[in-house]
Amino acid sequence: HIPVNRIMEAEEAFYSSVAWEEGARKFQEFNFDELRDIFRMFSRFDRDNSGNIDLKEFAQLMKEMGQGLEEGQLERIFQRFDADKSGYLSWEEFLNVMRYEFYPEKRSEFRRQFEEPAQSFLEFDHEDIAAFIDGFRAFDVDQSGTINTSELSKLYKSMGIGASSQEIEKALDKHDLNGNGELDFTEFLSLMSSLFPFKKAALYKNFELPAQEFPEFTKEDVTVFITAFKQFDEDHSGTIDMRELGKVLNSMGQGVSAERLQNLLVSADKNHSGDLEWTEFLELMSRIYPDKKRTLSNQWINPGFEKYPLFTQHDLLTFVKSFRQFDTDNSGSIDSSELASMLKAMGQGASDKQVHDLVQRVDIDKSGEVEWLEFLEVMKILYPNKVEEFQKVFLEPAKRFTQFDDDDIMVFIQCFRRYDLDGSGNIDADELEFAFKEGGLGYNRSQIEQLLLKVDQNNNGTVEWEEYLELMALITPAKAARRESPKSPVVPRTEPVKEEPKPVVPEPAVVKPVEPAAPAVPESKEEAEPTPAFKAAQKPVTKSSSKEFLASKRGNKCAGCGKTVYPIESLSAADMIWHKGCFKCQEDKCPIQLTLANFKAVNGKVYCQKHTPVSRASTTGHYSTPTAERKQ
Repeated sequence: HIPVNRIMEAEEAFYSSVAWEEGARKFQEFNFDELRDIFRMFSRFDRDNSGNIDLKEFAQLMKEMGQGLEEGQLERIFQRFDADKSGYLSWEEFLNVMRYEFYPEKRSEFRRQFEEPAQSFLEFDHEDIAAFIDGFRAFDVDQSGTINTSELSKLYKSMGIGASSQEIEKALDKHDLNGNGELDFTEFLSLMSSLFPFKKAALYKNFELPAQEFPEFTKEDVTVFITAFKQFDEDHSGTIDMRELGKVLNSMGQGVSAERLQNLLVSADKNHSGDLEWTEFLELMSRIYPDKKRTLSNQWINPGFEKYPLFTQHDLLTFVKSFRQFDTDNSGSIDSSELASMLKAMGQGASDKQVHDLVQRVDIDKSGEVEWLEFLEVMKILYPNKVEEFQKVFLEPAKRFTQFDDDDIMVFIQCFRRYDLDGSGNIDADELEFAFKEGGLGYNRSQIEQLLLKVDQNNNGTVEWEEYLELMALITPAKAARRESPKSPVVPRTEPVKEEPKPVVPEPAVVKPVEPAAPAVPESKEEAEPTPAFKAAQKPVTKSSSKEFLASKRGNKCAGCGKTVYPIESLSAADMIWHKGCFKCQEDKCPIQLTLANFKAVNGKVYCQKHTPVSRASTTGHYSTPTAERKQ
């Protein structure tokens, strides 16, 4: 037996040791008295005072605890919790035995009462929460799980906060959400948040504000990422190293090899520090979850472009941020109170009646709330200069191109703004290459540069709006041919045009803008024949180009809206041509945007998986074989 005085001396020394502090911080489900009793048990069998117990000592300890375990069971438990495989259980390893083998209900209750509520208060780090838990427990004298006015008064005093009884009662009433006259831990954290407002300000500045540059992420996404970043930034450096990044990815179910992990870190580490700062971490998350950007485009940006082409991509991204910021309940719509808050933040003070009238004006579906497209109508009303600018910059110049109708021009505006990736008001060769690739056009880089040279009138290496229309005339010969008509004001004809064989593509002289004087009319077939360089810049119209071949058979009309489909916006599915934005489930009121991988076609209509009618023959995904035949 170990003398009592020796145990007391060991206890006194241990309570001030790092090991005790670590145990108290990591195993907060045990209160002080419980932790002390566990330590006394551990110390009795740590006969050499080494801070460890071996298997034999562990077996004796279990026996004294009344745990009738067989030898095989003891060995399995010992080996399971001997994390460093030293053949001994340290104090922390022994606490893990207590946590998971003998007191799992304490862990569950602790998570429910403390850890889960704390997840809603991202402004506090782990040390803050640990301190609040200790304080809450220390002053919850009756262990009721709540703090009353008397206990709160003592807690204020211990924190050095001078407050009168009336002020304490007022603070309790303000944060007592359920009105029972006491504060549970969630309400207590709400009180702490009000006492330390700089914590919330730091959270906004360091995490939430930078995250707004990644509009593909929802509030829920950002919350998950902040929680993971803080949790696994174990050294509290404000950065994530490769080891910590591995833990983050594992927690998200994204386990990767060491080599892959290294490559991911290097690719996102823009300042080459060897660690990931918060914005670099978000950039990496954007790469790991590419579907987030697709969702942003399909549900937010593309519908905005289609209905409100007066807004730029930068405008729409800004509006997405505002919409999400003031959609405080994450319902996907903004009610009158949320809209009033937004208008106030914008400096557009409005009375309740004015807000109500504004909602009534834009609320097309009469839901009483403002959805995304209705929100864009609000923005249109608030920014009338956008309408004027749109008219001046886009619609007025487009009047020169009489070979295009209004629908054509709207499609071109949407495309131009969508692929002006940097919001510069023009499209460079990189953006043009991206647009052609996404549109399924078979132009290589050299051919794209050739096209750009033909329409780049000011030789600045980019395509402005009017030059973009010239480009559209180049790659849509049927429309460009109409431009040669005497009715066209762009290329006036002062004399009849001689009959000549129709070239494979329109001549550069016809497409490029000219002075008011009439252009020279070629007098021979040789003069009319396009140059080899110009031929090289064109895509041959062959059956191997399925999108264009199908478009030629269908008259370039969208199966969804019936309007003209241009190559840059075309998508072919189920032997039909579609605008990408029109390729949606045709079930009434179904909002799902279809892709080539998830659609089903039945009787000439396309559906999502949920609304596909029962049919003996359908087209699914990339297939065109009847479903029944494929099953056979």
